Amino acid sequence: MKSLLRIVCLFLLLMSSAQAERFRFFAGGDVPYNRAQVQDLAWIYHEAAKRKPSFFIHVGDIKNGSSSCGDKAFDKVRALFKKQKVPVLFTPGDNDWTDCRRITAGSHDPEERLQHLRKVFFTEPAVLKLDRLSAKQQQHFPEHYRFMHGEVMFVSVHVVGSYNNRYPKKPKAMKEFRARAAAGERFLKEAFT
Repeated sequence: MKSLLRIVCLFLLLMSSAQAERFRFFAGGDVPYNRAQVQDLAWIYHEAAKRKPSFFIHVGDIKNGSSSCGDKAFDKVRALFKKQKVPVLFTPGDNDWTDCRRITAGSHDPEERLQHLRKVFFTEPAVLKLDRLSAKQQQHFPEHYRFMHGEVMFVSVHVVGSYNNRYPKKPKAMKEFRARAAAGERFLKEAFT
């Protein structure tokens, strides 16, 4: 009986995967690190679009960690994302906000830069139907999102390098870190459920 059950389960699994929709997507990050690379990224997206991907995912670091964290750098990349015929999803990297405290990046307040990124990249309607945190949490952490494409779930939980903004001697940073980490953990558990 157990053998028959295994065969039936294997058959159903094979049927399911045989009928699954095939699709392509393009994922990348750590670009553009300078003005010239904005054009390079545009070319990469142009070439990738020829392969008819369903979407692009940019996994963060739309600037290098020492370059300016001014609004113009973010606005240029956002404009490039909006020009694409294929939807572009984004999650911020450490260069995009936590590293903004560096003198060479302008000595910005990282939490303020994160708020600005959320305003620039996450206030417009999503390019795909995204499932986010509850309405209250989404307002604070819109960069945590998930979506289904075919039978595959994609989950973006915002965790970055540069200590993930975890600086025990900086109460403001620790408050931001704890709240974002807790929301991300809840969101990830929900995704697995």
